[in-house]
Amino acid sequence: MGRHLTVSSGGRLNNNREMSLSVEAIQASPRDSVLIVAVYVFGFSSLLMLRRREPHLPRPYRAWWYPWSTLFALAVSVVFLFAAVIGDLRHSLFTIIVVLLSYAVARLIVRSSRPGEVN
Repeated sequence: MGRHLTVSSGGRLNNNREMSLSVEAIQASPRDSVLIVAVYVFGFSSLLMLRRREPHLPRPYRAWWYPWSTLFALAVSVVFLFAAVIGDLRHSLFTIIVVLLSYAVARLIVRSSRPGEVN
């Protein structure tokens, strides 16, 4: 079941004028944790690659202390990814295989949708 959290209108816990909110305890499976952290690694890597390859593109936002903040977040994510893989090797290998197969299928779909182009 869920846990109950009591919050008042002022943001403090008290006995008068409180409302009860139900908060579900959601836990990620071991397969999900590897995939979630891998998405962060790919996202930070993509940001660095895009800004290097396409410096003239408009920036909808500015990252503080770029590129150091992004490099730091990437390094931390890589450490978490290795820890998740080492922590549950069997599920991690399954997740990596599924991701690689989905990537191969996506490449085939893109290649078949553009028959005259070389990828």
